[in-house]
Amino acid sequence: MDETEWLSSSHLNAPDKMLAWLGEKQVARRAEGRRKLRLFACACCRWIWEMLRSQHRFAVKAAERFADGLIAKEVLARAAVAASRTIPVQLDYNGQVAVRATEAACRPIAMEAAYQALMYSYSAWARYPHTPGASDPRKRAEIESVQSAALRCIFGNPFRPLALSPACRTPTIVALAHAAYEERVVPRGELNPIRLGVFADALEEAGASGELVDHLRGPGPHWLGCHVVEMIRKKP
Repeated sequence: MDETEWLSSSHLNAPDKMLAWLGEKQVARRAEGRRKLRLFACACCRWIWEMLRSQHRFAVKAAERFADGLIAKEVLARAAVAASRTIPVQLDYNGQVAVRATEAACRPIAMEAAYQALMYSYSAWARYPHTPGASDPRKRAEIESVQSAALRCIFGNPFRPLALSPACRTPTIVALAHAAYEERVVPRGELNPIRLGVFADALEEAGASGELVDHLRGPGPHWLGCHVVEMIRKKP
């Protein structure tokens, strides 16, 4: 994969290929890479949020908390077991596949969590009664574009990582980044575009790169792990 492919959603199976490339670059060997892979798995589950029941949503939230180091691996494992044991028999195949995506997000190996959550969330979406024409190749390309955009939101452009001037890391901008991360849109949990807009304005006034600002002002959705928000949140 090259930079053009990474930035484009036109190639078939784009999200799978992007994950495979990240695997080749051994992203999962680094703590931050593992965190981002798990947050991508959670974004896949958030994308099909309306198909999930409360206990399964709890498992996704547990995976997010684990990614941020707020709960132990044992707690995450218990959340996954609880989700797997609460698949109501009345759920159709589509509903059960949606639940499998939440279980995947809790898997101990981050790359495996990302791959399986991607696969199961797509499968659940394709079978959902409210997604007519899901078998149409054009519809598949449309939804793969959404999933590819989620990967780019979280990982940015690994071929040309963006830099941030220390002058942009003011207390106000750091506070705005934390607010964007913590105060999300409910119930689905994507980052709030209004907060991102305020954050983008502050970055622009501080002289940040246009690409950083443009990403925040992009159509989204933006998810936990958004590379611009993370660039500010993490300690220098």
